[in-house]
Amino acid sequence: MLSLMKKIWRDEKGYEMAELLVIVGVLGVMATFVLGTMKLGLNNAATNVGTKVQDIVNSWTVQ
Repeated sequence: MLSLMKKIWRDEKGYEMAELLVIVGVLGVMATFVLGTMKLGLNNAATNVGTKVQDIVNSWTVQ
């Protein structure tokens, strides 16, 4: 899956965009995990962040 995404992005946008996409995805997952584990009423915030990141990634990858 990741290799396929990198191949698509390398072909269309250049390899730097593939790296950026991966970095954004990883940061989104990390932010969601950290906010979710704080247990200070931020579970909804973590869900919103994860959903927003997923929406952004989908908007980039859907042609």
